[in-house]
Amino acid sequence: MRKLLYCFLILFVSYGYSQQNGGEVIYSISQNTTFAKNLQKEKRSSTKSLIAGLNENLKEIKLSLVFGADNSAFYTLKSAPMASSGYQGTMQDFAKNIAHSGDYYRSANNGGVFYRPNSFSDVDLIVHYQDLEWELVYEQKKIGKYNCYKAKAEMVLENNKGPFIRNVIAWYCPDIPVSYGPSRFGGLPGLILELDEGEFHYKAINVLLKDKVKIPNVPLEKSKVVSDEEYRQLILEKIGETRELFSN
Repeated sequence: MRKLLYCFLILFVSYGYSQQNGGEVIYSISQNTTFAKNLQKEKRSSTKSLIAGLNENLKEIKLSLVFGADNSAFYTLKSAPMASSGYQGTMQDFAKNIAHSGDYYRSANNGGVFYRPNSFSDVDLIVHYQDLEWELVYEQKKIGKYNCYKAKAEMVLENNKGPFIRNVIAWYCPDIPVSYGPSRFGGLPGLILELDEGEFHYKAINVLLKDKVKIPNVPLEKSKVVSDEEYRQLILEKIGETRELFSN
């Protein structure tokens, strides 16, 4: 009975969505606290210095999600001016690349999300990710002026030791009933305003709703579209080529 009331509540507040069909959300990005603490346990001082520098410079970076009724793009990088040289400039560039590794596009005509990575400059590559299988949780909190509800999921990733599972927690707002969110995440009955994917934490710091928003389309017709698995294999091949290059 409680779950039925919860589902009814989500449907009810969705009907209360304003006539504004689009908008822009500005997110901050930071490292997951537990993840950062584990990295700080590294014995090498160079690793600790790198992590500390990353944390400091991530504070200066803001990411933008623009969305309409039928599509969205997570692509605009907003940040403090980058230093042109020296260690500080290197750290700022590192943080920038970590925070924004590529562009993400969603469309009501296609399931999942399309990712255009920055790492394949020689190929116009698009990765098609399917949405995670979310579990809606009867737990809520306020983010700014918006009532948000919790959802959780598991994301299967892979490193040099093999596949592993990372827990993902999202807080979405049914009052804004669009299935978009930061990075590759979405597919919930409301806009995601806060998300923790185990490594990085995204939080909406400004939500601007408006009628007309200019949103770029994903260039599918001019790109090579690959699955998540195919993309992982391409990454492994690229790593192998790099190692071979440095070993010669």
